[in-house]
Amino acid sequence: MKSVAIDGRVALKRSLHRTLLFFAASACLAGGCATTVTTGEPARAVQTENRALAEAAAVLGETRWPKPTRSSFNPILIGFGGGGEGLDRADAVGIYATLLKTEAAPLTALLDHANAHVVGARDLALLAESVAAGAAPVMGDVVIMETAIAEMRRCREIYARTATELTGDGAAARAIRADFGAAIRQLGDAADLLAARASAERDLRRTREAAGLPARLM
Repeated sequence: MKSVAIDGRVALKRSLHRTLLFFAASACLAGGCATTVTTGEPARAVQTENRALAEAAAVLGETRWPKPTRSSFNPILIGFGGGGEGLDRADAVGIYATLLKTEAAPLTALLDHANAHVVGARDLALLAESVAAGAAPVMGDVVIMETAIAEMRRCREIYARTATELTGDGAAARAIRADFGAAIRQLGDAADLLAARASAERDLRRTREAAGLPARLM
């Protein structure tokens, strides 16, 4: 395991990771994959919904271990620490397990942490369903959901592997994988719903523009 001196950069890495969810949505919006809406109340409603979705998704990026920087999902994080001190998944598991062993009931603490992630994912899925039925979903919303799904998959592995390290058997790990799997499927369904609605909004806008009509009814 790497020296505990690495922990001095954990907070900064977490801060960067939280901003990536907002960056992904903003990049998609700026790059033209988002649905353009008229100015005024519809546009403000879309911005409010998009920010609420991003903030809910960012909660899933909050972990009690440093983010692995080797073989990371996001290349921006690879080698972020510099000096060849990148962390891999085994390092993250070891650091998290060490932290948990300071608790009176390490496995109970882990299960509480994992459950909080699952609850957060379910809340995000419900919010995404609400956004899909709202003013005008955009493809940036879908990017946020896909990023959240990737985060849940990473967290599932850390929780499951740490549970196995703590207990020496796979029972807790299997339960964690099952709970996360159900939450990830719920997020995927919500993302599909958002994508379908955003695509429909885009097609409607193009049809109205071709007919010389406003992009959206006010």
